[in-house]
Amino acid sequence: MESIMLNQDIIKEHINFDHLKMIVGNDEESFKGFLQVIKSELSNSLKDLENHYQSGDLAALKKAAHKLKGTALSAAMNKLSAIAIILNKPTEIAEGQLGEMMQQLREETTHILSLIHEKNQ
Repeated sequence: MESIMLNQDIIKEHINFDHLKMIVGNDEESFKGFLQVIKSELSNSLKDLENHYQSGDLAALKKAAHKLKGTALSAAMNKLSAIAIILNKPTEIAEGQLGEMMQQLREETTHILSLIHEKNQ
């Protein structure tokens, strides 16, 4: 029982499904629809951020990170929102650290998408 609770706490560091269910009034169909919207937004945001990073367009990267920050905060994705907050200020990131932040973004986004996929099974 303790390991199940621990596992839930670890998942909540990435995405808080209980909070998301509460937002949609604990309606299962609305919850599944909301998860689909989140998946789509995360995938699109990651693509946009990757493109802006690759092209070196820091202004566009900042704008895309700001949008991701809003999505992550509203969808209870704490680690991802923390990464997006940092990426929202790309000119303040130490030289050479932007690539590391982008890697953290990729890993966290992939992990959240995996958790959503598992939840929809």
